[in-house]
Amino acid sequence: MKPIRDFIPKNIDLESLGLFLIIICSILICLYVSQPAEIDNRMVEKVGMTTFESESQMNDYFKNSYIFNNVRPVSSSSLVRTPVWYDRTPYSYNTSMISLILDSSDGSVNEKPLPNPAATEPLNATRFSETNVQVENVDEADLIKTDGNIIYYTPLSLYQKNITFVEEPTFRYYQYEQYLKTFTIDAMPPESMTVLSEIDRGGDLYLVNDTLIAITDKNLGAYNVSDPKNPVLIWSRNLDGMFSESRMVNGKLYLVVTKQNMNGSNDDYVNETVNPGGPMIPVGESNSSENSNGSNAAVSNAAVSNATVSDTAVSPVGAGNTDYPTKPWTPPTYMGQKIDYRQCYYPVEPSVMTASARVVYFVSAVDISNGNFDDTIAFVGSNSTLLYASADNLYLTNYFIPNYWTARDRFFLENGSKYYPKEVMNDYKNALGDGSTEESREKANQIFDTYLESISESDAEQIFRNYEAGFSAHIVNLIKTTESTSISRINLKDFSVTTGVVPGAAGNQFFMDEHDGNFRVATTLGTYLRLANKVNVVYVLNKRMNVIGYTPDLAWGESIKSTNYDGDRLYMVTYAEKDPFFVIDLKNPRKPSVLGVLELPGFSTYLYPVNETSVIGLGYTNDGKMKLTLFDVTYVLNPQESGSVVFNVGKSAALSDHHAFMWDPDRSLLVLPTGEHAYVMEIKDGNIALVKDDVHENATVIRSIYINNYLYTFSEKEIHVLNQDDWALIKKIEIPQPATFTDPKTS
Repeated sequence: MKPIRDFIPKNIDLESLGLFLIIICSILICLYVSQPAEIDNRMVEKVGMTTFESESQMNDYFKNSYIFNNVRPVSSSSLVRTPVWYDRTPYSYNTSMISLILDSSDGSVNEKPLPNPAATEPLNATRFSETNVQVENVDEADLIKTDGNIIYYTPLSLYQKNITFVEEPTFRYYQYEQYLKTFTIDAMPPESMTVLSEIDRGGDLYLVNDTLIAITDKNLGAYNVSDPKNPVLIWSRNLDGMFSESRMVNGKLYLVVTKQNMNGSNDDYVNETVNPGGPMIPVGESNSSENSNGSNAAVSNAAVSNATVSDTAVSPVGAGNTDYPTKPWTPPTYMGQKIDYRQCYYPVEPSVMTASARVVYFVSAVDISNGNFDDTIAFVGSNSTLLYASADNLYLTNYFIPNYWTARDRFFLENGSKYYPKEVMNDYKNALGDGSTEESREKANQIFDTYLESISESDAEQIFRNYEAGFSAHIVNLIKTTESTSISRINLKDFSVTTGVVPGAAGNQFFMDEHDGNFRVATTLGTYLRLANKVNVVYVLNKRMNVIGYTPDLAWGESIKSTNYDGDRLYMVTYAEKDPFFVIDLKNPRKPSVLGVLELPGFSTYLYPVNETSVIGLGYTNDGKMKLTLFDVTYVLNPQESGSVVFNVGKSAALSDHHAFMWDPDRSLLVLPTGEHAYVMEIKDGNIALVKDDVHENATVIRSIYINNYLYTFSEKEIHVLNQDDWALIKKIEIPQPATFTDPKTS
């Protein structure tokens, strides 16, 4: 069948089309009439996640899906080039500060040895900060971990290894692989703080007793750090996919890995290497006059024993390209094992709906003592799939929306006679039949082409406008009855799965919560197509993942910007032009209700309950400046703003990453890393006061922690420790930096 999008009159002009688009936008804004986001009689009851019935069904699903047909293999290479001479113009290219010295004679690498610190007796910590997490006793990975004596820190600098100097007639450069490092730092006593050792792996860290877990995009490893001067690798695993999320619960690592190519044979292809053990072959540059053919290159240190280069010149499978060999289909695997179809969940929905099934999420329980993947379950989801974890369960979401073009085609067949002559529609349907042949579709299309050419331009435009107005009303109503989020609960004891569904879309992990066996989630209905009159609702689901209660519709025309659950209470901020701060009572799960609302300009992206009467909000003013707000919820029916601070310059990482938000409850201190600054604010008695601005010159502050009465602030270049009693700087140490490359021919 020819979609109605093809029935635009051929003689319609661009000005008329522009007017039409304005009309459609107006309709989308106006037609979202005030109706509660009821779950009864909705199509969401027909959507959800289910397992395959057989291995052949699973294989057919992946063979015919986007996940197999439209995703290019991903190179595992981290090979990078740094030019040092280009077209006879020498220059130095500084990736950061020097920690690697390049010998100009042959391009070899000599590491600067780390200082050998004097032995000191550790000063036992009586208190120290932990990672700011969403759920108590559910640890989240971060760039920094501490046990109160030793700090493990991954700065965001990229270091180099397998460095090779390459010389071509008009181009000289260094070629290397990049990676993150983790530094072990003796933090106590603070006066003698020093770097003890380095680990050539960094990223997302966990610390469980004497075991440090380091997770990168493509691998994870465990280190015995009982002797922090000499960390010992216990085990290492390459990931079959890309790391997405993780949680640590009761010493068990729950790992989420995404995979976009489900052809088992192509997994081997992606991991193939070129010229193993030989010289690093230049990649990633065009073969132009400025970059001569690599065959003429003189490569220093040609025999780099562990240098491998993955083939990156590939094209999407099924895209009609022959840049790489397409391998035959084999059943999908994960970590070298075939996927059990009974442990693979995929979205199901009526044909008028669609789920963005572009990624497979593998959820695994990993034994941190040996690296074994004890349990694994797979979910087909989208790039917007969210993860929430409690101490007992892990939850994954999937997002369902109307199938726009199916909806258009159905609306045309069912309602076309309201806009076009009935005899034309009848002739069209008779010619089309079931639309199974190209001949019938062409014949049907010709009927409409003939009709549109037989009427005047003004009549054709009027029919088109009327039709689009009718369809716009239809699609708005369809959004109200189909836009949905499925939530799959994974029991961490036995990996059993229970799925529920609610209207609307959830924004991030903080929109979700588990309490007293119930699951709570806040959603916005109308996210799809960005409808102007959105509506927000908080739903409560029971242990069977059935909806048992929900709030009235909240904040018409606005979107949820932040939420934080605190027992039987929910704090929520929405935004369009102002910032309603909601206090919601969830004590009765069958009838949650709004207790109080405060309207302010701007909005908060992160909420942090300090205690039962105070909530910190971090966000933006209407003109985009960073704002810190203190909400007083002593009287929940009438919440107030007791204090606020607007920052004229800078944005904090804590605006989008709650791990950067550090609260010291004993001293009522908040630390916000903001550019070169670590702003230390005392929040007490309804007031906010800046007590210290710790500046890291020419470096971005990333994190902060406290140990005893000392504050440690971290950038990619330095670590500062300050006395919290008088804010004197006790110690400052530099972090070894990545290499600076210079041209050995001009050195």
